[in-house]
Amino acid sequence: MPDKKRIFLYIAILIPVAMILVTAFEVYFHQVSLNPKYNFLYILSKSEYGAGCWLKAKSQFYPETSTDKKETPQPDTDACKTTQFYIYDFSKNTSTAITQDEAKQLKLSPAYQTVSPDGFDISYYCTSSEVLDWPLINVNNLDVCVKKNDYTKRLHLRHYTTGVNGYYNFYFISWILNNNASTPGK
Repeated sequence: MPDKKRIFLYIAILIPVAMILVTAFEVYFHQVSLNPKYNFLYILSKSEYGAGCWLKAKSQFYPETSTDKKETPQPDTDACKTTQFYIYDFSKNTSTAITQDEAKQLKLSPAYQTVSPDGFDISYYCTSSEVLDWPLINVNNLDVCVKKNDYTKRLHLRHYTTGVNGYYNFYFISWILNNNASTPGK
């Protein structure tokens, strides 16, 4: 009789342990699988006219899609001096600063394409992680994430700092279609 009671005890202990393992595997699997095949180009701007700097930068790649100059806030040259181009490389999970001329050499997705060819999207200012639609709160909510379906993964972007350096505005430009040119000129 004691052996039968032990079997039920083992089952009662193993069921919650198995549920925890399955949940951990599910979370790990979706976090690992959020690696797009395409890198992306973006800018960081410290300017208070960041949106205008973004439109100015984007019009260099897509001149036919730029809006009417009267509607677009046109920042002066000094306001956009802090604007810097970057490539986010998903294979290394790092960003690399590039020049505007290097950025112009890249083959970019069309201006209207905000979703990568393999179905990923960039979420601005998301929580650091979302597991099964339960947001895990981040104190500053300033993270940039890659998203596919209901899963997000925080990207390793340092676009904000504490202290006197302040905050850099993140602006997505385009997906890079020629992935082999992740760092031009190197």
